[in-house]
Amino acid sequence: MARLTSADVAGVAWRLRLRAGRLQDFFEGVETLLKTRRDDEVAFNLTFNKASLKKVIQDYSTREVRPAPRSAAARCAPRSLR
Repeated sequence: MARLTSADVAGVAWRLRLRAGRLQDFFEGVETLLKTRRDDEVAFNLTFNKASLKKVIQDYSTREVRPAPRSAAARCAPRSLR
């Protein structure tokens, strides 16, 4: 069984970021806030509240986001795993 190299992992992350970059940025921001603030304070942050998440989700269609993991796996997986 072939192992994924760091280049393979970076390629998959890059391809996923192309399709869903704003979603990934949103959830990374929430994670950093959870490290520095209490849980109940994160919801009151204007950048990372429920309304801003709805705006980010509305910008994406399922037709745009759904094929991203499949294409990333097809292009970045080692030949033995394809």
